[in-house]
Amino acid sequence: DRSPTRATALELLNGARALLERSGATTPGSPLMGRLVDVMSLIAWEHSMAGDRETAQAGYREVIERYRVLYGDDSPAEAGVWISLADSFANAGKYEESLSGYRRAIAIREARVGDTPATGLSHEMLAGSLHMLGRWSEALESHDRAIRAYRASMKPADRELLRTVRNRAETLVQLGRFDEAARVLNEQLAVIEHDENPKFDPKFDTAYTYYVRGELARRRGHCPDALRDFARAADLAESAPNRGRLTVVVWALVGEGGCLLDARRYDD
Repeated sequence: DRSPTRATALELLNGARALLERSGATTPGSPLMGRLVDVMSLIAWEHSMAGDRETAQAGYREVIERYRVLYGDDSPAEAGVWISLADSFANAGKYEESLSGYRRAIAIREARVGDTPATGLSHEMLAGSLHMLGRWSEALESHDRAIRAYRASMKPADRELLRTVRNRAETLVQLGRFDEAARVLNEQLAVIEHDENPKFDPKFDTAYTYYVRGELARRRGHCPDALRDFARAADLAESAPNRGRLTVVVWALVGEGGCLLDARRYDD
């Protein structure tokens, strides 16, 4: 919604844009054009955060055109705006519409910078939309590409890589590749629990991984194992600082409930 703070920010940013434009920032070759494009991108982001996604999307497309004037077609800067445009669709639940933006960003980054964390994140975000659409095989391919890009510069315990490996395991569960998913999750738990200098949130990431392993056990009909992992997930997530902790707690409790129903433990 449009909070007073957000409305004030938009007012100030629009004022900055008007001042830059009056100062000749739209003239080709102006040293102010880069600053103008930065301000335009912030305006689009503020509209997106306020829920005015159509205005945000129009703004992002205008920013892309400005970047092309500054840097030519398909610059790394343009790739970042394609991500923001795709995010505005995904945040509105329009996952199909988000795919083209993520793919355009991936094509630019792979051509211009190769396997970097930014390229990995682009693949991961594409996988997220494919996941929401139930397109599991395509999501798995995107997870694999994200992991390859991350591994070019990251260690196994880096949070971005851990998150993508876990998301890949969730996708394997959806595809019914249970043995492979179990192996991936067990390997990940070993990395998380034995890293002495973690670059991740130990409680949250361990909790989430236990939840996914519990869900895998539940789907395989191994409810005693699932109940243990769901309980561990809920206990760890309760005290994790990560803002997504309550979601993991809820998912774990729902998983426990499903297992208890299957076991006819109705009172529990």
